[in-house]
Amino acid sequence: ASDTDFELDLPSGKNGRGALSKVLGLLRKHKLFKVRPIFKAKVPLIRFIDKGSSLSFDLTASSRRFTNHRPQPPGDLARGGKKTSRPQEISGDAWETAERLGRCVAGMSECVREVVRAIKAWANKQFLTAAKAIGSYPLTLMILNHFQTCSPPLAPPIAPPCPPIPPPPATSAWSWGDGTRVLGASSKTSPADPVTRRARDAAGFWNERVSGESEVDEKDHPRPLSHPQEHQNQYCARCHHAHPPLRVLLLGFLRAHAHSGDFSPDSQALVLAGGVRATRQAGRAGPGRKNEALVIEDPVRRGVNVARKVSAETLESFRALCAEAAEKVERHGLAGLLGQEAE
Repeated sequence: ASDTDFELDLPSGKNGRGALSKVLGLLRKHKLFKVRPIFKAKVPLIRFIDKGSSLSFDLTASSRRFTNHRPQPPGDLARGGKKTSRPQEISGDAWETAERLGRCVAGMSECVREVVRAIKAWANKQFLTAAKAIGSYPLTLMILNHFQTCSPPLAPPIAPPCPPIPPPPATSAWSWGDGTRVLGASSKTSPADPVTRRARDAAGFWNERVSGESEVDEKDHPRPLSHPQEHQNQYCARCHHAHPPLRVLLLGFLRAHAHSGDFSPDSQALVLAGGVRATRQAGRAGPGRKNEALVIEDPVRRGVNVARKVSAETLESFRALCAEAAEKVERHGLAGLLGQEAE
């Protein structure tokens, strides 16, 4: 299972494997990816992994036609009692999902991204990203949601698909909670989505009001200014933000998803777009049903539970692995979690 799937749309009659072979040669010229062709599978594909973020991508090829998402009637019965084939819908959700997740990851500090990569490496080692386990995409959303709901949040919320929203006033800024202004009044175009600017949690962290004199351009990364609330975390000279030590961040995720952690899948639903956790609704009132063990709402396809295939036994095994991993990290640090791969 990969984090994101892409598909090449080819003219009718074209050989998909031949097109993938040409793309394979182009990908191998770049040193940023680990490339693995899987041409003997039922659906030939190219899997490439970004060396920096450890995100994996699957590229397939198809000669199907786009249908512009128009609903298709059932296949008509042709002569001989067989159904005629209908063009299948090809959605652009994969591209939109990759773009929105990329914005969220880019909004995290380098130190937090390092912790995310360590969690993904541990999950791959434990086969948690397999299709019959948690899955790579649901696990990625769980990791992002954990850092979105930290106090203070260490990841920006994922903007839901919606029409463009006018930007907030110039006095509105997104901050790391330590006085470092990431967004503010600037002549440059901000890389953040307008929805990200306007989202806020209970403490008003995401829409902090600041004076014009203390605003700083997002690319300067100076030492944090004085903040109304005293921040307990130390300033990091590496990523220019205040955050807990990396070992504490890693332990925080593992302990939160263990049996004794704060995360309760029986009563909570992960809503990734707003960076919050909602109370699960009975029946079909929410993104998941009552009999589903884990509910994670897709940030692009709102109301769709991407973890609907995760069984209760799989979830229990995942929480047990988190508890075991937390003990290893507490005793031996990152090396106890990944072994030689930690280097």
